[in-house]
Amino acid sequence: MNSTIDKAGRIVVPKPIRTAARLEPGTEVSFRLVSGRVEMEPAPLAVSLERRGHLVVAVPNRELPALAVSEFEDTIAAVRNPESDGSESLEGRPTTRSSLRLRSRPAHRPC
Repeated sequence: MNSTIDKAGRIVVPKPIRTAARLEPGTEVSFRLVSGRVEMEPAPLAVSLERRGHLVVAVPNRELPALAVSEFEDTIAAVRNPESDGSESLEGRPTTRSSLRLRSRPAHRPC
């Protein structure tokens, strides 16, 4: 997919890529130049660590929108399905570990 940079230096990220990357209006992004290639990704979320009972929890430094039920369900399904890495292709089909050609770890064998 192609896009054009306007005179002010702005570029429109094509909708299928915004959707797949979950880039919403107002999302802060960071850019870097790597081997002559421009890479863009959501900027890291600034958090503070707080102790809550016996746990230490990362708490965002700014207000975030609530997670949609569908996003929650998709995340749970991805965690429960070991054949999926939780990502989707731009065509909307799940991308499995085997399609990414990742080597699986050998099963842990107790001594």
